[in-house]
Amino acid sequence: MVASHLKHILDREALTPPAQEGRVRLRQANVMEVEVVELPPDATVISLEKLGRLSGLKKGQWLQTCDYLLVFSQGDQNQAVFVELKRTLDEEGSRAMEQLRRSLPLLDYLLSVCRVHFGDGASRIAVRYLLIGQRRRAHFDKRPSVSPDPERNLRTQEYKNITVSTFVGARFPLDFLPRAART
Repeated sequence: MVASHLKHILDREALTPPAQEGRVRLRQANVMEVEVVELPPDATVISLEKLGRLSGLKKGQWLQTCDYLLVFSQGDQNQAVFVELKRTLDEEGSRAMEQLRRSLPLLDYLLSVCRVHFGDGASRIAVRYLLIGQRRRAHFDKRPSVSPDPERNLRTQEYKNITVSTFVGARFPLDFLPRAART
């Protein structure tokens, strides 16, 4: 429900169309490209860079955002996944983690717009955070950076009250994500 509401209110430039049914290519220029597969049919993929920023805010860390926001339904629950793309995942990853964490107000704003325009249907949503890289720094992980089993490349870590899933690879099955903690 929220996904279709967002398609209705967002400009076409902010939306990333699926490449094929159930698949979308997420790109960050000069950094990387990843294919997300097993995307539900109702998914809305938003490029947060193209969404823009609130022009009245001073420059500062509060303007940081991640690269993409995926919104879809799973059963009768609305889901949101913030995605940050990095060429190399490092040990701390604090900049990427901050970008993910500080993107939540954009979702809150979009949900508020939907509530005002469409009514109560956009009030509850489960939120997850995903950091995808092409490789890990050598000192961070001595194992090969990309395993033939994609599930082995998925890890989770806590960062300032959010749980971030990190993945190394060029193709990410959405159903690998652990269930959301916040609704």
